[in-house]
Amino acid sequence: AYPVPVTDTSGAGDSFLAAVTAALVRRIPLNKGCELASLYAAQTVQKWGTFPAFSTLEEMISLYPELFSLLKA
Repeated sequence: AYPVPVTDTSGAGDSFLAAVTAALVRRIPLNKGCELASLYAAQTVQKWGTFPAFSTLEEMISLYPELFSLLKA
């Protein structure tokens, strides 16, 4: 888990599952997929709401290019 200031935990599980699924579909190893998913969920809980709190892939790549560029393919 990544320590971040929490605004709203709604959607944290959904965002984690979406990110780990995206990683697995792209044949990224599970441990790396879980790392991506944890970071994605950490970004989500810093915003209010569910769908509006979900960052786009482009936003995540701009914040963490070394990690999220793996999902670009």
